[in-house]
Amino acid sequence: MRNLVIKRGSAFQLTITAANADGTTFDMNSVSWAGEIRDARGVLIATLTVVPSATAGVGTVTVADTTAWPEGLLRGALLISDNGLPTETQTFGIDVRPAVVFSQPAPAAFNPVTSS
Repeated sequence: MRNLVIKRGSAFQLTITAANADGTTFDMNSVSWAGEIRDARGVLIATLTVVPSATAGVGTVTVADTTAWPEGLLRGALLISDNGLPTETQTFGIDVRPAVVFSQPAPAAFNPVTSS
């Protein structure tokens, strides 16, 4: 699996598709999910929550703001527990790169007295 690439400060969203061993999908609400993203030293960067969608076997993980994430290579994984039996997903890499476009403050409101 190739590393996911994001710009620091951007939202992070991952779509998960889960299936049984025979390829059929299952109800993602019937299992419990946990997930983490860690840096190279094992420091916890973010905890992940999988939100099942209306489509069977599909869920999403969303982190709205990655501003506090360090730049560089991070790694993540999800843990699926079904009836107390945990299974960890394949580890995935997240390459966090510096932002190129930075948010600019809104322009000042027009002032008719100063014409600016």
